[in-house]
Amino acid sequence: MRQVQIETLFRNGEIREIRQDYKKMNLLDFSAIQGKPIEKWFSSAESDYEEWHGLEKAVAGDDPNASYAYEFHGPEKEKLEFNQCVETQIKGRVGLWLSEEQVAQKYIATAELAWKDGEVSEALWGYQIAAEEYHSVPAMKWIAEYHYRGYQDNKQKNQPDAEKWLDIALQYWRMAAENQDTEIQFQLGMRFQKGEDVAVDLTEAAKWYGMAAENENAEAQFYMANAYSAGTGVKQDDEKAANWYRQAAEQGHGQAQLDYADCCFEGKGRPADKNEAVIWYQKAAEKGLEKAQLALANCLWNGVGIACTPASAAHWYQKAAQQGNAEAQNKFGDCLTKGIGVPQNTEEAEKYYNLSAQQGNTEAEYHYAACRFQKGDYAQAWLYYKRSADKGYTLAQYELGLGYEKGKFGEEKAELAFQSMRKAALDGYAPAQLKLGEYFESGAGIVKNPVQAAKWYREAANQGLAEAQYRLGKCCKTGSSFGIVQSDEEAACWYDKAAEQGHTKAQNNLGVCYMVGSGVKKDTEMAEKWLKKAAKAGLVEAQLNYAQCCEILGDTEKAVHWYQEAAKQGDFKARVRLAECYNSGIGVEKNPEQAAYWCEEAERNKADAAEDKIKTLAEVQRETAQCYMDGIGVGKNIVKAATLYQAAAKNDDTEAQFEYANCSYYGLGAKQSFRTATYWYTKAADKGHARAMNSLGGCCLQGEGAPKSLKDSVSWFEKAAKLGLAEAQYMMGECCRKGTGVEKSANKAAEWYEKAAEQEYAPAQYRLGCCYEDKDGKTYDAFKAAELFRKAAEKDEKDAQYHYGRCCEMGKGVPQDLKEAGKWYQKAANNGCAEAQYILGTWYEKGNEVVAKDKVRTKELYLKAAKQKYAKAELAYAICQEEDALWRSAENWYGNALSNEDASNEIVAEAQYRMGRLYEEVKKDRNTAEIYYIDASSSGHAEAQYRLGMWFKNGASVPTKYDKEQAVKCFAKAAKQGHPEAEYWYGNCLLYGVGVPKDTKEGFNWYLASANHGVASAMNGVGFCYETGCGTAKSMTRAALWYQKAAEKGHSRGLYHLGDCYKNGCGVEANQTKAFECYQKAERAAAAKGGDAEVEYELGCCYETGSGTEKSPSQAFGWYKKAAQKGHVDAEFELAGCYLNGTGVKEDAAAAFSWCKKAAESGKVEAQYALGMFYIAGYGVSQNLSKGAKLVRAAADAGDVDAQAMMVMLYGMGLGVRHNMKKAREYCNRAVAQGSKDAKELLQNIEEMYKNPVMSVFSTVSSPFWKSWMKKQLKEQLKEEGMK
Repeated sequence: MRQVQIETLFRNGEIREIRQDYKKMNLLDFSAIQGKPIEKWFSSAESDYEEWHGLEKAVAGDDPNASYAYEFHGPEKEKLEFNQCVETQIKGRVGLWLSEEQVAQKYIATAELAWKDGEVSEALWGYQIAAEEYHSVPAMKWIAEYHYRGYQDNKQKNQPDAEKWLDIALQYWRMAAENQDTEIQFQLGMRFQKGEDVAVDLTEAAKWYGMAAENENAEAQFYMANAYSAGTGVKQDDEKAANWYRQAAEQGHGQAQLDYADCCFEGKGRPADKNEAVIWYQKAAEKGLEKAQLALANCLWNGVGIACTPASAAHWYQKAAQQGNAEAQNKFGDCLTKGIGVPQNTEEAEKYYNLSAQQGNTEAEYHYAACRFQKGDYAQAWLYYKRSADKGYTLAQYELGLGYEKGKFGEEKAELAFQSMRKAALDGYAPAQLKLGEYFESGAGIVKNPVQAAKWYREAANQGLAEAQYRLGKCCKTGSSFGIVQSDEEAACWYDKAAEQGHTKAQNNLGVCYMVGSGVKKDTEMAEKWLKKAAKAGLVEAQLNYAQCCEILGDTEKAVHWYQEAAKQGDFKARVRLAECYNSGIGVEKNPEQAAYWCEEAERNKADAAEDKIKTLAEVQRETAQCYMDGIGVGKNIVKAATLYQAAAKNDDTEAQFEYANCSYYGLGAKQSFRTATYWYTKAADKGHARAMNSLGGCCLQGEGAPKSLKDSVSWFEKAAKLGLAEAQYMMGECCRKGTGVEKSANKAAEWYEKAAEQEYAPAQYRLGCCYEDKDGKTYDAFKAAELFRKAAEKDEKDAQYHYGRCCEMGKGVPQDLKEAGKWYQKAANNGCAEAQYILGTWYEKGNEVVAKDKVRTKELYLKAAKQKYAKAELAYAICQEEDALWRSAENWYGNALSNEDASNEIVAEAQYRMGRLYEEVKKDRNTAEIYYIDASSSGHAEAQYRLGMWFKNGASVPTKYDKEQAVKCFAKAAKQGHPEAEYWYGNCLLYGVGVPKDTKEGFNWYLASANHGVASAMNGVGFCYETGCGTAKSMTRAALWYQKAAEKGHSRGLYHLGDCYKNGCGVEANQTKAFECYQKAERAAAAKGGDAEVEYELGCCYETGSGTEKSPSQAFGWYKKAAQKGHVDAEFELAGCYLNGTGVKEDAAAAFSWCKKAAESGKVEAQYALGMFYIAGYGVSQNLSKGAKLVRAAADAGDVDAQAMMVMLYGMGLGVRHNMKKAREYCNRAVAQGSKDAKELLQNIEEMYKNPVMSVFSTVSSPFWKSWMKKQLKEQLKEEGMK
């Protein structure tokens, strides 16, 4: 039995259980024998005795294996330890069913269980078997870790055998590494590289790193790359290093990506490829490596390997800076300072400079110092300049020197300035070399030494520093004192180099050289070129020299200008020469006042200033006045100008007399006085001054300062016009056009306009264009009109700009061009042309190909035009305000339009109508609204007429009353203007003779007109006329067609009538489905207005009969009820039937009676008959034969055949009436005459009943038989009547 159990354990690989089972048999002590296999002796063991007995027999049989075991253990059974036998048994038998790896895993599992149970030796046995026999790497690693921990514990306890533990650990780590465990390979490499518990051995480290690297361990590949790069443990090899960097980088190793990028960038170990370098920098940067971020930023900044992208560069500088990279912090500070790649932010830049400087970045120390210096923190500035300078940073040395020189770092320290500047100069910094030259030349901080000065100037000049080149030129000009040979040629050469760089003093000196031929060939053009550049730059010496050059070249006006520029800067020579020019009229108009002024100015800085002749006082006064009036060369001062004009006028200067007259007329700098103005206009006009004549004509025209006289006005205009003054010619044209002072003549007006237009006088060109356009004095010529409008428009004549815009818009005289039209409208609008502002407003309101819709712009333009009292704009702006619910503003602007004298009748009418609507709808003031509507109606406003018509029709006028005649009149007025709704109502009135004699033909025509204008109600009305033949020939086809049109517009009645057409096959092919659909659509259309009872009734019929839809008694009942609640008599009758017969609702006799009564009271004959039956039967109401008979008789007399038949019964039986067979026969005859088949039979049955003995019992109305029979008859009778 035990054999079977052990076999099962072997098959499942349960090693631990097998070993435990053998232990139970006391055959094994697993601490002893290692070696020889004795497998067979344990293959069928079942007991201790059998095992041992079998062994004895084997020994006796000379079995060598058994003999070995027997001899080793001896005869003592309790000491037998067959470890080797069991191991062989386990390995051999388990291996029959499991792979080597699975066996190893079983041993490891056994070891793990033993370890948990505290059986260390058994655990070690399992791990060793798995490691050594089955090459299990996890087992090797476990044993190594176990012994390494033992090593650490023994080492801590100073045990002598600690190293043995380490040796075993290293042995098993090596075994794991040799079995390709990448992690252990890498760890061994690290251990030998760093000397952790072993001696440092870089070769051994490289060996293990190499193995891990070959197994694609990225970290190992990176370390191998470092080893080949540095030659540590391997022979130095840049190519192999680059290869390993690449492999690690491709696995995403950030530092390897950075180092490989460096290889690509520098061409180290592989061909240089800056584009690829950027790719790897990017990858490493995205992993957060600050050095990669910095390198990538540098590439982006400098455009190396990638397009120069400052914004991206700044981004990566910031990333690296935020990680504390000093160089990146400095670079990002530069970005912020200059606003390159990021918004400029000097405060933030300073923070980054400071962070970098704190880490000792030399350049950042310099920048931070500059920031502090700029803010006046000289102590901090000095500290950081000093730090940077002490590290040899040239710019810091230079700035430190400047600080010492200017005394910003304590008192002025020329010696320290010299020393610091000298360091920067020796480093080749050109500005420092220049400064050093200045120190040597001036002796600041050092003994004066012109020779050294020239030497350092030359150093800086050779580097292209303009100031140094200029100073060296001066040294060459001077010569020996600077230790060099005097040379005008060399001086001019250095001046030229500096001048080319924009150095103004060098440009001046070079210009002088060319002007006098010093060191260069004399060349006035070159002299002018260089002197002009320096003069424009504001150099006073150059301005004076350039003015003299201009005089030499004969350009005295330019010379005066530059004398003025130099004089303004206080140059004595310029001021003296300028006084001469003004006095002599050289380059300027003679101006004694200016001459005296400049002489006075010269006297202020030179006592011996010369005086010159002065021009006549009047001329000077007038010219000076003009300068003050126009602000030319002097601040504008109209008071002073007027005073000077007055003085000149008194000195008999004609032009001054005219100008002073203008000052008096317009109140410019003088008290406004028309009398004074006309006095001086007359003075000037008498001397033939044309403009004075024209102005005097204006005064006479208006009666300003002179008696109003159209004759005198025209006389002065004509005199000036004949002298060729365009303004006067234009005024003559205006007089002739309007008949002012002369006979009105369009032809003469056009002649004068033409003369003025020939002088390019814009107003005249505009008016002449109007003459051609309006055929006013000229033959119509759109092309000439457009051309004249264009010319005037180009001179900024706003009315012409507007008219030319219209020409472009309409294509009159020019090709149609909306874009061009818009341009001129805009110009005219900008110049204040109200018409153009309004037109542009309409464009923006509607939008077109030139401008998009813009409500805000629309209102702006309308408002601008409205403020100029342009009636159309006032109305349009009021409408805009009304649309924005700004009622008060709208009312004000409507009022403005109404009060505008220039408003057309149409504008007034529209404003009146809109005011009426505002009072009606907003202010709820019908009295005032009616007044406005009546005014608008009187002005021909169709909508107002229509509204009034509706008011009179509906009794909404004030006072509230119907006035059909007034309604018709209003409708007629609006209809005749083409108002669609008014056409409909006017036609309605004519059709039905409401307020007007009935005229169906005319009514039909107005219906048709309205329908053709798209009014759905009219379309329905036309259909009705065709259906009934009212006003036109009857035609159901046409009727259906118009109902269809009304239906397509969603008109509920049109849909209803179209449904009837489909239902009855009138004008269209019968189609109950389409009929039902039409009724449904009609109901939805009418729902918003509370519904339509007729439509609801028809829907009830459809649902009850299943016509066009599925039968539904409940739906039928619902629709009948809706219609009945609106008073539809047929629906009331049908609803009674539903309640009576329980159709779609629970049977309810009282409700049936109630609804039947309503239908009867509404005059429905069938309902009267049915109601009588209710009373007779006592169903739903107390029985009342006489009342019932009365109702039935009324229905019978009204022609109801069923009621007539019932009267036969009532008279024949004396129910509710006296028995009267004669009457019964009369009603029978009447019923038969209408086709009743039952009446005669009923009469015969009654006659037979009297012969029947049972009659006496049955005819008793109180008999239960009677009541039951009557109820049954009532239901059947009502059902036959169609009461559903």
